[in-house]
Amino acid sequence: DINTDLINCYRQIKDDPIPLIKELKNLEKKYLGLSSVEQKELYYEIRKKYNQRKSSPLKLSSYFLFLNHTVSASAWTSSLVIE
Repeated sequence: DINTDLINCYRQIKDDPIPLIKELKNLEKKYLGLSSVEQKELYYEIRKKYNQRKSSPLKLSSYFLFLNHTVSASAWTSSLVIE
């Protein structure tokens, strides 16, 4: 695939999913604890970090999933339960 972000995310999930799950849970907790205005600010902050490409592959994967989820749903919703 030519989508390097998608490939990176796939590799994170395939090779070592637990750290990615932890990152996503932290982002979810932070996001859900904010007002709608603050959620929007966090979204743009994460988008800026993602676009700068200076983060680790793990962080980039978590940003990729977070941004894709929040932009399409307009709010964080969790349908995956991991114990």
